Amino acid sequence: MSFGGSVSAMITSLKNNSRQKKKLLFDKKDTNWKKVPVKLKKFREKKATQKQLRKIRTKLLAENSRDTYKKVVALGLALLIVSWLIYWFFYT
Repeated sequence: MSFGGSVSAMITSLKNNSRQKKKLLFDKKDTNWKKVPVKLKKFREKKATQKQLRKIRTKLLAENSRDTYKKVVALGLALLIVSWLIYWFFYT
């Protein structure tokens, strides 16, 4: 194997060119976690009432059940078509 020298040269070059890795976000001492951007403050201030939450929940449940029904129907049709094709290829 003649590539031994070139591989070791590549590894040495990579080691020599490597720079100090950036510290993790949590390791930085100058980060002030108490400061929150204005956009997030506005987002956090908004609260939903119980009535609104119930309405959102029922809407999401209805959407999820419709999506599930569509998926079941599509899967059923696909299985029907595949079974018909298998029958047609092997028994006709």
